[in-house]
Amino acid sequence: MMAAINKIDKSANVWSLATGALHNDKQVMLHWLQAIPSGRGAKYQRERLLQSMKGLLAALIEQGGEGGPFAAGTINNYFQSIRRIVAWMTERAIWAFRDLKPGQIVDYIIFR
Repeated sequence: MMAAINKIDKSANVWSLATGALHNDKQVMLHWLQAIPSGRGAKYQRERLLQSMKGLLAALIEQGGEGGPFAAGTINNYFQSIRRIVAWMTERAIWAFRDLKPGQIVDYIIFR
């Protein structure tokens, strides 16, 4: 069974992903305003990082997998993975993916 194709509005604060009968057609919701731990960083830092996070996930969705579009559950798993690395980054005052150094990436892999 083919996964539903999700059209994503990158400006939206909540992304609603279609599912199929396996999930009783219940939509998966990605809540972007909860994606960065509260109380961290300035508003501009959070906004810039949030846009980068959305862009990264949108690119993954657009690329899809070998078997076609990703299912909502797979997209949600990517979302959760991005949230985890961002929580780790912001705890260390890293506010852009481009600022990650190779040694920090190794530290994250060991951390998780």
